Amino acid sequence: MMFATVASVVMFVAAPVFGAPAQQPADVTLQSTPSATVLRNFATCVVERRPERVRALLSGFPGGLPSPNDRGQLDDAHRGLVDSYCLQRGQVSLRMRGHLLWYALAEAYVRQQVPATVTDFAGVALLEHPAVALQQGAEGASSVSPGVNGDSAADRDSALLSRFGECVARFDTPNSRRLIMAELAEERAVIGEMMPALEACLPDGVSLGLTPLAIRGSVALGYARLAIAASEPGQPEN
Repeated sequence: MMFATVASVVMFVAAPVFGAPAQQPADVTLQSTPSATVLRNFATCVVERRPERVRALLSGFPGGLPSPNDRGQLDDAHRGLVDSYCLQRGQVSLRMRGHLLWYALAEAYVRQQVPATVTDFAGVALLEHPAVALQQGAEGASSVSPGVNGDSAADRDSALLSRFGECVARFDTPNSRRLIMAELAEERAVIGEMMPALEACLPDGVSLGLTPLAIRGSVALGYARLAIAASEPGQPEN
C-alpha cells in the first residue's frame, strides 16, 4: 500500500467534489448548510421507510454508486428512491444532488441499520470498485487515468474515493463509525484522530480533493458496503 504525506490529506482544495458548489468553504459537510440538512433528513426518511431498497442500491453498483455521467444508471437508481412522503417532507430535488445523495444514504443506513457491535471487517472479501489506472509520469510521479476510454475526471475521482473509503473503514473501523455518527462540532477532531488511516489509504502522488465532506462521505459509503457484505450468508460473525 502506498503512502501520502499528512499535508496531502488535510489540504481541503477548492475544486468541486461530485457536484458540490465550486467555491465551497473548507468546512462544508453533510450537516453544515440548510440544503445539506434537508438532504440528510431526506436520506434518513428513505432509509426508515425503504431500508432494503437502500441496501440493494448501495451494494448494487461498483463503488456503491452509479457513474456520475451515466444518465441511465442515475435515473434508474433515483426511481428506486422516489418516496412521495419523504420528498414532500424535505422538498428535495434528486436531480441536483449527485453523489452527495449516496453519501447521505450511506450515512443514514449505517446510523439506522448497522449495529455498533460491527467493529471489524477483516473477514470481509474485498469490495468491487470501478476500474482506474495509475500511470507513471515522465519524472516518476504517478498520474491517474480513467479505467475505460471516455471516462471523465468525475468517474476517476469516484473510483479513487471508492477505494479510499473502503480502505479507511477497514484500517480504522472504530473511528470510521465515530466519524459517521459525529455531529459537526466533533467532525474535525475525529478526522484528526484518523490521520494514520487517511495517510495509509491515499496512493502516493495522486491528486485527490479531500474535503471533510469527501472524507466523511467516502468512508460512510465504504463502511456501509462492508457492513452489508459482512451480513451476507456465509460471512463469519464478528
